[in-house]
Amino acid sequence: MGTNNQLDKPKKFFIFRWFSNLLDSLKKKEKPPIFWDDETEARINAEFTNEVEQKEAKELLQELLLRNKDLLGTLDIKMLNKKYLDIFGKAKLERVLTDELLQRSLLELSDEELQVFKYILNYNVVDYNERITELRVFNNAGISLEQLESMNEPDREKFISILLSNSEF
Repeated sequence: MGTNNQLDKPKKFFIFRWFSNLLDSLKKKEKPPIFWDDETEARINAEFTNEVEQKEAKELLQELLLRNKDLLGTLDIKMLNKKYLDIFGKAKLERVLTDELLQRSLLELSDEELQVFKYILNYNVVDYNERITELRVFNNAGISLEQLESMNEPDREKFISILLSNSEF
């Protein structure tokens, strides 16, 4: 009788593990729910007139909403533009989209200023979180990307450090 109990435990464990794996695989195959309403759909369609851009924006939003269902509370639809995805990548863009002030600051930048900020964001002078937070006070002081890239390394490092500080210098 004792040997039967020892055999039953592994069988039960195997069945439990098999059933658990089956449930996990079914969850992965579920079509993700759409969290936005008709108003969000209309805002995406109004902002992105090209059907391909609309589709990309909707897919990106759907993916982001799977990880953060409250994102629509802070999201500015314009931030679903591919240029912001190219600058930040999905993970960092998701962080940006939770901060309304940061989004507004980004949207106010010209394309040239955005390229300078992208360069600074990817420059390893300070921690990424400090760089992205300092965007709120980012003012590229009229410098172009070419001028920034043409500086020697020590000068560039000093310039970027000053640029990201709250200094009036």
